[in-house]
Amino acid sequence: MTVALRNRSVMVLVALLCVAALASCGRSQPKLIAPEARAPKPQKLHGPHLWVSIAPDANQDSPIAVDLAAVTDSRLLKMLTQTTVSKWFQQRTQWELDNPGLITVYSWQWVPGQQVTPIPLKLPGGTKAVLVFANYHDPKAQALVLSPGGGGLALRLLADGVAGYGVK
Repeated sequence: MTVALRNRSVMVLVALLCVAALASCGRSQPKLIAPEARAPKPQKLHGPHLWVSIAPDANQDSPIAVDLAAVTDSRLLKMLTQTTVSKWFQQRTQWELDNPGLITVYSWQWVPGQQVTPIPLKLPGGTKAVLVFANYHDPKAQALVLSPGGGGLALRLLADGVAGYGVK
């Protein structure tokens, strides 16, 4: 084998390796989708976090406003569990003004299929429950009531509602 032929073979091999490497860059990893009734399985992180998984067809392909209300008062908790999600979003500011120190609200808006990294979550001491108000197109929807675990909360925003649980 001549030097020129050997050099050409090496160059062809290098070119093929470069093409293979570039072709693999655009390939995405397969996505694991949790069953419809379950929230995502959380990873181990330090301190409580919120894990969110959003279905590609969530809320009829519309953005979803989500509020977490950490409640430290049993009387207030009972009143809020009887409030519809649509009324919550209309009266949220008033609930906060009328109940200082008894309710802590965190708010987000996500779009269907959005990938959300775990969010550090600081719940006040003495939190009785966390209410999840997900603003779907259903005017009669009620809040999801979760018992916070030491590891935080996990939510799955589905096509027509929300599922979740407290993480231990």
